[in-house]
Amino acid sequence: MKIVVYADESGTHDPTGQQKGSEVPVISGYMDYLENWTTFCNEWEAVLDRYKVPYFHFRDFDDRDDRKTNTKSPYYLWNDDKAEAFKYELAEIAGRHIPIGGMYNLREHKKLYKEDKTYSYTYVFFTFFRDLIEAVSTHYPHLTEKISFFFDQKKDDEKWVSALHKMAAEYRKKDGRIGELAFADKRDYPHWPLQAADMIAFRSRRLAVPRLEKKELQIATTFDIILQRNIRPNRRFRPTITPALSKEMLELSEKHPSVKRALNELTGTYFHLHSLETTNHVRTKLSGN
Repeated sequence: MKIVVYADESGTHDPTGQQKGSEVPVISGYMDYLENWTTFCNEWEAVLDRYKVPYFHFRDFDDRDDRKTNTKSPYYLWNDDKAEAFKYELAEIAGRHIPIGGMYNLREHKKLYKEDKTYSYTYVFFTFFRDLIEAVSTHYPHLTEKISFFFDQKKDDEKWVSALHKMAAEYRKKDGRIGELAFADKRDYPHWPLQAADMIAFRSRRLAVPRLEKKELQIATTFDIILQRNIRPNRRFRPTITPALSKEMLELSEKHPSVKRALNELTGTYFHLHSLETTNHVRTKLSGN
């Protein structure tokens, strides 16, 4: 069966890594069998229709002030409860698929290698394909067919497109399953999975900056856990389940059926669990016992 990857970027607005949000560029997304993406589109569309939103773009959604004042925004005058329910319904659908991604501490690289003339985003392309091959080996170890790739379109950015194709060609030499890649508009069917890729790329960048630049513990939210609940064990996304986070998970699962459905799928194998007692408490509550 054919595997299709949908990926998007975040934090690539400044190749020097100096502007806010560009310190750690990310390419992230999801992969799954082609037929599962058909199911995704049906369910994703149902949520968008229910909330009367034409398509999802996280940066527009996350700008709380703008959506309350911009009369053209699909989120105009939404209250917090509605926005929260919408976000978790989409996240529950997105997180059913296999997350993949790459990130690179560009600002630190520029400090250490000032004479490096390599195209800045070559490094994040490298980490993306490296992660992809590792994930395929875990989730689809017997895969023989070529993998198709769709990236969100990068208008008028020839360097980006050329460098991405070049890195794909390099990895194709190592793994013949790396198929051809194409660019698509996240607003066009059947490429709506790019909206889910936008969601996980945006959040991955938000988590990457404190983890890679400030060397802090990873501070994830219930939302992040839902998006990455199918990540393979022992990967870099290993949030600590603190008492505060477990409380948040339980409160949100009681408030939103989509959160409860998603959290009930967790295995816990890739978490640094705060304590056995905390973990068992969360699981018991989620199961309704």
